[in-house]
Amino acid sequence: MKSLLRLGTAFMLGTLPSCRAAPPVASSAAQAPRDTKDGPPWTHAIVVDAGSSGSRATLFRLEPGTPPGAKPWPVAVPGASTEGIPPLTDDDPEPLVEAIARLVADDGSAPPHQHTALFVWATGGMRALPADQASAIVGRTRARLGELGFAALQVEIISGEREASLALAAARALQAREPELAALELGIVEVGGASAQLAFDDVASSVAGRGLEAMMETVAHEPDFAACFNPGAPMPVEGTGRADPERCIGLLEARIEAPTSAPPDGITWIGLSNLDYVADAMRLPERTTVGTFETSGRDYCVVPWTKLAGGHGSGDARFLARYCFAALYAYVLLTRGFGLTANAEILPRRELGGLPVSWTFGALMQALEAPR
Repeated sequence: MKSLLRLGTAFMLGTLPSCRAAPPVASSAAQAPRDTKDGPPWTHAIVVDAGSSGSRATLFRLEPGTPPGAKPWPVAVPGASTEGIPPLTDDDPEPLVEAIARLVADDGSAPPHQHTALFVWATGGMRALPADQASAIVGRTRARLGELGFAALQVEIISGEREASLALAAARALQAREPELAALELGIVEVGGASAQLAFDDVASSVAGRGLEAMMETVAHEPDFAACFNPGAPMPVEGTGRADPERCIGLLEARIEAPTSAPPDGITWIGLSNLDYVADAMRLPERTTVGTFETSGRDYCVVPWTKLAGGHGSGDARFLARYCFAALYAYVLLTRGFGLTANAEILPRRELGGLPVSWTFGALMQALEAPR
């Protein structure tokens, strides 16, 4: 979801564990449709990314695979996406029901429900709830959505490690669509609202409480919190910014435990979620290095708020006051938290080859491959 404040349960960073197909925290299995020879019996799918600060629903069209008989390929329908849906943690499925209805109604090419699958996948916010509460919310949400008559329905809370491995699977699947990336060894690093994820090779990790929103809440009442905001900028708590990048970095480093091992050199990282939004605000190139989050963040932070508010800044205007914190935190998390070097190559991207590179895209591809 496009929010600067958006990042699950997992473990504190230590030795990165092997990536396994972790069982969902709570789920309800997809309704099994009838078998077909060349793929699932639906032509479209709606995917809901139920994040910690809200949900986003996207309509995909399933294009025939190449060669004939190959698995279908999901393509997002242009303009058929809606965000700003209240999070599942609110325990009220009606806003989601209404958003899905609008999504289908607004796209004239959308088929009847009996030809569309609906997948609702939740992440950090739901993982943070007590298991019985989360399970109850999943049950109530599925019961309400089940009344809509979709060809298949799945409501699931996925683990942070699975979230990371699905994002990496999406990146690898889309890699060949960009020839200049085809020979690279890719990894992914994602900074959401409640958690942060990293995956490479056969390794996937997720760290609860290390998302952008979660970290901001953690340090919001520290004396040096104001050092992470532009001079005179409004803050989430009382007061205004007094930019001091050095003190801000020190504040954040004190909250991040260093890993006992680090990823190998030579990996090109795809930066997802808030990393992509911060890169936009910092005007970073599509291929850059981890260290540019620090250098550009330092430059951004010292710009007086009057200039930013007057149109000097770039990125989403709603979050101009928070990009200083976000850029410096991105650097600290990537280096101290995940063990990446400052000169490691990173591509902050939303898409590869014109298709979304995200864990939700990886999950949809996996759902298409699952036995029916």
